[in-house]
Amino acid sequence: MEAFGLDELALVRNGIANGLRADLRKNGEARRTNVVHTDIAQSDGSIKIRRGLSEIEVSVQFKETAETLEASGILKENFDGNEFSAESIEFSKIAIPNTISSIILDLLAPYKIGIRIEFSILSNDGNIFDLFFISLGALLENLDIPIVGNLKETEKQKISIPTSKTVALFDNGHFVMDPTRIEEEASCGLIHIFSNNEGILMGCFCEGICNFEEKTLSSIIQEIISKTYLIR
Repeated sequence: MEAFGLDELALVRNGIANGLRADLRKNGEARRTNVVHTDIAQSDGSIKIRRGLSEIEVSVQFKETAETLEASGILKENFDGNEFSAESIEFSKIAIPNTISSIILDLLAPYKIGIRIEFSILSNDGNIFDLFFISLGALLENLDIPIVGNLKETEKQKISIPTSKTVALFDNGHFVMDPTRIEEEASCGLIHIFSNNEGILMGCFCEGICNFEEKTLSSIIQEIISKTYLIR
């Protein structure tokens, strides 16, 4: 992992305090997002997404659970329970908030099937968090779910999940949206804000030190979810 010098971090903080970012974006501007559907073997959908110099690949794969096998007429005593995860959702590296996992579980429940979600970081110049949820949202909007009992058949389904917008917080109430990696390192902390398609706040959580006054944090959150931000 690349380490940034103290002078570099101080320069970033000073610039943001004066309304300047290294890539010339305004505090509320996000980098342009490019999405490409890919074809990962053995996955049931995969996508590669790039924003600035950050790039990740996310894939989903439907998986059997104990409930799947029971629905197929296979008795519990005929298989080792440890062979199958008790969880209907498996994921790596990023924890999925309950708000989103509940939506996914509600979709999968009638099909008695689970899902595995994985992603790889191809390059990291900040805000991998938002890229993951943009990718996951795109995949969940175009699902072919296998039918238990006849796995050659699938059913088209799609769901919409809350979107994430990440903000890096700095002293004196300054903040920037869609932070680069050096902005993340220079910040006091990060706040991840989830909202639905109607712009309604669905939840948020912080990383690092987010001990701003409640009024300041509320103002930042409302500004983020109420505006359509520019893309450079």
